[in-house]
Amino acid sequence: AQDLQDLRSKVKELREKVDVYEGKPSAIAKCTLKDLLKMEKMFDSSSQKLRKAIEGLYAKTLTFPNEFLCPLTHEVLRDPVITKDGHTYERAAIELWLQRHDTSPLTNMR
Repeated sequence: AQDLQDLRSKVKELREKVDVYEGKPSAIAKCTLKDLLKMEKMFDSSSQKLRKAIEGLYAKTLTFPNEFLCPLTHEVLRDPVITKDGHTYERAAIELWLQRHDTSPLTNMR
């Protein structure tokens, strides 16, 4: 009997969440501020992930001259830096390279 009651309670809770998600006014009025903030954070996080995914796909579908691409990551330069040997890299990529190597990745210059 208790299991059935627990199941009914969970179904009711799930229905209320669906109603809130669908924007039904009666369900939204029952929400606490904590619930609304939690949902806002969840949607904001999902929105950011979606935006990054779209930007990534968009960047991959565009054709850029090789000069706009980092020779280490093969991605469009966002924070470009020029090394002593005159080559341009993505800052984070060349910093990581230089932590592990003491030469230029393209010219082997020290």
